[in-house]
Amino acid sequence: MALIIALGLSISMNTHADSLSENYDDLLDMASAIFKNHRVYGAEFYSQALPTGMKYGSWYQVSIEYQNTGTLPWEPGMVRLVNATGGDFGVNDVPLKYKVGAGGVASFSFNVKIECRSYLSFPFFSCADR
Repeated sequence: MALIIALGLSISMNTHADSLSENYDDLLDMASAIFKNHRVYGAEFYSQALPTGMKYGSWYQVSIEYQNTGTLPWEPGMVRLVNATGGDFGVNDVPLKYKVGAGGVASFSFNVKIECRSYLSFPFFSCADR
């Protein structure tokens, strides 16, 4: 089993993001949809860290945190953050680097390229915001 957290990114316990409906393209909905049937595994968006003054066409390091709301710990190799939207912003897969117990918070840091496409929006940044 693998837990996947998707950036509009997803978290799943052996539930693959490509099996979800297109309606689950936002970060918060994704986690809710995936964990409905997995009572011992759960995730909730916790926080994000973004640089100020992000410009289109540039690369930036961002950090997104999720809280483990389930009863089982998340283990490296079993949990990863994935791009579930199909949007091309430079992120495909970010593995968990440390064990996160129930109630703990996992941080995923990665680089993204800001590109505006009519369908693309981040949970924290939308093309309409420019």
